[in-house]
Amino acid sequence: MSGFIVDEYQVEIDGTSLYMIFTIFILGVLNVLFYIFKNRTSE
Repeated sequence: MSGFIVDEYQVEIDGTSLYMIFTIFILGVLNVLFYIFKNRTSE
C-alpha cells in the first residue's frame, strides 16, 4: 500500500500532473479574485 502511494507521489512530481494541478490552482485563484473584483466594482 505505502509503495503504491510513493509511486503515485513520484508520478505527480515527475512533471505534467503537478504542472496541471498548479495551473488549475492558479486559474481557480484568478477566477475567485476576478469574481470578487467584479462584485466590488458593480456595487
